[in-house]
Amino acid sequence: MTSGKNRFHAVVHGGDFVKSATADKTTAMTGANAVLGALLARSNGAGGQHVEVNLLDSTLSWMWLDYFWNESVPEAPRTPTYSEWYSPWQTIDGWVGAIWPSDEQYARVCLKLGVSHLADDPRFATREARIRNSNEHQREFAKLLGEFTTADALKALSEADVPCAPVLSITEVFNNPQVKHNETVLTHHHPVVGQVRTARFPARFSKTPTQLERMAPDKGEHTDEVLTELGRSPADIAKLRSDGIIA
Repeated sequence: MTSGKNRFHAVVHGGDFVKSATADKTTAMTGANAVLGALLARSNGAGGQHVEVNLLDSTLSWMWLDYFWNESVPEAPRTPTYSEWYSPWQTIDGWVGAIWPSDEQYARVCLKLGVSHLADDPRFATREARIRNSNEHQREFAKLLGEFTTADALKALSEADVPCAPVLSITEVFNNPQVKHNETVLTHHHPVVGQVRTARFPARFSKTPTQLERMAPDKGEHTDEVLTELGRSPADIAKLRSDGIIA
């Protein structure tokens, strides 16, 4: 793309960072937001500019607050990161995700799980104590919840009124009640592969709702359509094809 007073040029590259699905998508979102920022700057008189994003910077920026807070203030006492604090708990037959950050929630959990004595344990009685002794806290409740089935654990945790949910396998997602209620998964028919399922666009627009209008194109499927929109006549397109310029 050319650059100039009223143009901008966006480039996405990988550098040395190992690519992953998360890194790729995070960088794409970073790039989209950067382009919107460049467009806003242009509309405010800054002119066109070159916008560059990469996988490494985008992914570290996205992860920073959740994973790097101890490194952000290296001289402060260490506290558990979200990856530690929100780690799922293994049950007899699966996994559950649950969190009880407040002292009231913690006391209710102890009662419902049948370990009321832990509510007064000085290692865990306050949020600060649970953070300070997070490894011991994790071990205690990992052992405890490991003796429950997933259904029984979720029943007790729900009765304790704390955020909790089962950890689902990929195939279990499709039968999740909330996924069904939200109509998150769309099903359509593809002329070659048959039934195809895909996730609905996550944003819901009240005036301009999104919808699935057409399938992803096969190689060269829309060549004639695109060239026609660009002003090429059927004769021009036929010659381009006969000359081997287009497939």
